[in-house]
Parts: sequence; C-alpha cells; structure tokens
Amino acid sequence: MSKFIAPKVESKSFNCPHCDTLTSHNWEFVEYYVDNIGQNIFVSWCHVCNKSTVWIDGEMKYPLYGDAPEPDVGMPNDVRKIYEEAQSVLPLSPRASCALLRLAVEILLSDLEVEGKSIDNKIGNLVKHGLPTQVQKSLDSVRVIGNEAIHPGQMDLSDDYATASSMFELINFIVDDRINRPKRIDSLYNSLPENKIEGINNRDKETI
Repeated sequence: MSKFIAPKVESKSFNCPHCDTLTSHNWEFVEYYVDNIGQNIFVSWCHVCNKSTVWIDGEMKYPLYGDAPEPDVGMPNDVRKIYEEAQSVLPLSPRASCALLRLAVEILLSDLEVEGKSIDNKIGNLVKHGLPTQVQKSLDSVRVIGNEAIHPGQMDLSDDYATASSMFELINFIVDDRINRPKRIDSLYNSLPENKIEGINNRDKETI
C-alpha cells in the first residue's frame, strides 16, 4: 500500500486531489476582500498534472473530491460504497466522514465473520486470536474517532480534516492485512510443487 499524505495548506508535498500522485506543489498567496473583510486565499499547482487546488482561510475549497486515498483493491463492495461516500463528504464535513468510516469498519468486520455483539467485542475477539498490534490499533482508532463523531465528547472533529483523512489510510491498511495479505500467502503456498505440499501436510500430521 503506497504512502498517502493528506492535502494541507502550504504543505510542500501531498497527494494531489486531482491525480492522486504524492508530489510537490507550487504555492501562490492571494489576498481577497469581500465587503471590506479580508480572506487569505492560497492556490497550489501540482508538479505532475499541473492542476490547481484552492484554499480559503486554511480550508480546501476546490476541488471537493479525490482528497483521500482511493479504496484498496481488495475492499469488499459493501465497504467500498460507504468508504466512497465518506470520501465525497470529507471536504464538507470531516465529522460526517469519520462517522461513515466507523460504519465501514463495522461492515468490514461483519464481512470477515468476526464474532461479537459490538465493534469493541469483535476487535477483542480478533486480539484473542493473535491480531497484530498495528491492526488492532488501527481498528480501535477508527472505532473511537468514529464514536466521537457520532456522540461528540472529548474530541472536536467538526473541522479536524487531518484526522479524518488519516482514517482512510487506516481502513486501507486493515483491508490489506486482513484480506489481501492472506490471499497473497495462500497464492504463494499453492504455487509450490504438489509433492512438496503433500510432504508438508504429512509432516504436520506427525507433529499433532
């Protein structure tokens, strides 16, 4: 999974919201007045596609799409649908995006047939079966932040664009670990000569 850096005003490099390439950007500052009230406008240009991104008072106003990493190729369709909806609302409401991503994780855990009455219970059951620490932290991060988005408590996510953006990367990491990695391992194992696989199976029977 390639590295993703969310767009941020005056940042030297980030994933372009137009072409999704992690690259450097040129910046220009424009001071604009409406009814004698000044607004700080920044415009950046991608070094790869040369398309512009417009920021007003620190918030990206154009474009209103494509500013989060694309869903992992192994992501189940029902999860992908929620993920893409979270992408579309991110520039307008980071809180709504976080809430949707929590729902995406809940659906993903159901697709993986993890037992438990709640997301927290399901993550706990995965931990009991040897869930890697990084995946557990990713799941719990999305769970807690998503819960805060639904029931505001100690975290103010109303304008927390960076936190919401990072959650997309976490979900892609979870999909890669729980779905893609096992498939790659099985594919490699199944490519072994048949007599070698038979020998491994006989060895394992002897050790039981």
